[in-house]
Amino acid sequence: MKDTRILFIDHHEEILTSLELQLQDEAFLKIFADNAKDALEIISTQDVHVIVCDLMVNGIDGLALLQLIKKQYPHIIRLAFCNEKNLLQIIQSINNTDIFR
Repeated sequence: MKDTRILFIDHHEEILTSLELQLQDEAFLKIFADNAKDALEIISTQDVHVIVCDLMVNGIDGLALLQLIKKQYPHIIRLAFCNEKNLLQIIQSINNTDIFR
């Protein structure tokens, strides 16, 4: 588990900081990005196993980013977090296998 790398992507720096604090005792490696460009650079230079992405990301829609990642890196597990108003969008993305349930 300690070799597992999880990339968290969100445009709110305070959310990323909160996640970092809440997950500090977890054994997996945590990486944080607040925009699509940095996230894609991290993925291209590091072995990322899981991506947890907000639906709003600086530079691109979060689901569009996950779709792009799926095409280039289909082996990476992709998860999205959102509020209830985006539920239909999430369901569609799950059905299209852009993200995992």
